Amino acid sequence: HSRLDDRTRTYRMEASTTHWKLQMDHLVTAYLDYRLPDPGDGMPPSTKTSAGVVTEESSGLSLVNMELVDLFSCWQETLVPRAHHIYPNETLI
Repeated sequence: HSRLDDRTRTYRMEASTTHWKLQMDHLVTAYLDYRLPDPGDGMPPSTKTSAGVVTEESSGLSLVNMELVDLFSCWQETLVPRAHHIYPNETLI
C-alpha cells in the first residue's frame, strides 16, 4: 500500500534549498578550516588518520566506517566531528 505524494516538485526543491541554506555558513566555515593549513602547492593537506580514532573535539556523534576516496586512494575511516560542528555535512568536509 503506497501513499500518494501530494507535494509538487517545486515544493520539494524549495524545501531542499531551505535546508541547504541553513547549513551553508557552517559548510563554508568547515571548508575554510580544512583549507587553512594549505601547504601552498595547490593540493589540500593530508588529513588521513587511523580508523576509529576519537579526538578531544569529539561530540560523541561520528560517521562510522565511511569510505573515503581521493584521486589516488580509497580507505575507510570513522569521522568524528569537531566540537563546533552542528551538521553531519560539516564533518564530511
